[in-house]
Amino acid sequence: MKIPCNKVWYLLEKEDYANYLFVVITWEGLTKLPKLWKMVGVENTWAEYINSACNLFVPKDDFERTNKHNFDLLFSDQKSWDDLHKLNKQNADNLFVFDNKVKKLDPEKLSDKQLIAWVDKFQIGQANVHVPRGPMWLLETPDNLVTNYLHNYLSKQRHSRNLTASPQEAFQILITPLRRSNWTREKFDLARVALINDQINREKALAKHAKKYEWLEYGLQGSKLSLDYFKKEIKVMRRKGAVKTVNELRNELHGIVKKQQKLFKEYNIGRTHKKIFKIVQDSIFIRLYSKDSQFYGYYCMEGIFREIGRRTGLTLEQVRFLAPEDFKKALEGKNYSNITNERQKYSIHFAQGKETSIYVGKQAKKIRKKLKIYQQIITKRIFRNY
Repeated sequence: MKIPCNKVWYLLEKEDYANYLFVVITWEGLTKLPKLWKMVGVENTWAEYINSACNLFVPKDDFERTNKHNFDLLFSDQKSWDDLHKLNKQNADNLFVFDNKVKKLDPEKLSDKQLIAWVDKFQIGQANVHVPRGPMWLLETPDNLVTNYLHNYLSKQRHSRNLTASPQEAFQILITPLRRSNWTREKFDLARVALINDQINREKALAKHAKKYEWLEYGLQGSKLSLDYFKKEIKVMRRKGAVKTVNELRNELHGIVKKQQKLFKEYNIGRTHKKIFKIVQDSIFIRLYSKDSQFYGYYCMEGIFREIGRRTGLTLEQVRFLAPEDFKKALEGKNYSNITNERQKYSIHFAQGKETSIYVGKQAKKIRKKLKIYQQIITKRIFRNY
């Protein structure tokens, strides 16, 4: 791959932690968005890893061109955003099904070929939910362009001194999704456990509940919620009143719907902008839901990754720094111990279409010095006034 050193690059985001499993295939995917989506992607991406922290970059001209096109679709072709969110929801549902199949496997009984097959399927599944988050993520990173636009819109729409909420408060209410997240579902289920009066049966149900939802904070580094966490939560819930909690959760969405309807009227929000708020609501829900399917996948795949680590002499953290094509080579005998350590310490990878190139250590630092990083955010100027 020829490194595009002549381009000026935006630093989009600084991650406290990221790994190759999470970034490489996705960062490549953003450079080849399907035409059916009607969204525009960026042509090049690169990521820089420093002691497992990660900086994400795209070319300045790509970023502005991409966001101009995708922002305009909020007004000219709103269905394209609906279709994208519908697709991402379907892909996330499919990934949850896949994750549950993986959870039932015994990795020690799988052949090397079978392990690789499951890893490849997971990589495809997680890319299918990660990449569709890209168009809105780019619009909201790092300058929150859609958020800023809607804040300004609400400020201009103020036509009464007796508003229910300020533009800032109205914005938070109007972008609140009207579908329950997995965290909300967990609270519902926990409240039902709290309603069990018999202590022995309640403790059995709580242990089952904890096992079902321990993955919620798994993320990229494998943090699991403990049984003690759920014991503390249910203690607070029973003290407050489980029935009260259930009723509050049931009434919460109904209350938000009523508030949104009132604010749409007070702020005189027209059909186009009502739909944009709905698109943002869907985006927030879908991004959380699809991330859950992805992180639940990491939780379910942990056994497979550990087994690969056992057979190749790698720790779980080192396995996380294998690129998609490395798993087969590692199981065939290639030693990735030093390579993965170097990738964690300092490395960069570039993606362009279907091609990804990885550089480590001194070579990566040498390339890094040649790249032009654009620090100032000026992206607001690319949008016309609506």
